Amino acid sequence: MSQAQEKVTVLKERVGEVVSAKMEKTIVVRVERRMPHPKYKKIIRLQKKFYAHDEEKKAKQGDTVRIIECRPLSRLKRFRPTTQRCSLGWVPTTKRVWWKRCKPFCKSKLACAAMAQTTAAR
Repeated sequence: MSQAQEKVTVLKERVGEVVSAKMEKTIVVRVERRMPHPKYKKIIRLQKKFYAHDEEKKAKQGDTVRIIECRPLSRLKRFRPTTQRCSLGWVPTTKRVWWKRCKPFCKSKLACAAMAQTTAAR
């Protein structure tokens, strides 16, 4: 008897700032990473833009979002947002993702709705 081996897929996850939310159901997220220069060893900033599929259009320009890899949705879109950063914590942008509780007294409308759900569940 041979045991069935399960494939474990590791999805790429990035955190970045929404640069543009002007397109229909699409956001552009700029992800910045820091690394030392190969020769001179000075810390340099590298930036890359990713297109993400935002179905509910919750992300606005300037928001910090966490995006996760998914199947190709178009020629450029390969990511979807999972959580969005409010003033005091991470809140979900989709219902499928478990999220960390936002701290009280947050001014964000999305976070306030998340807080209401957690306090009602208790």
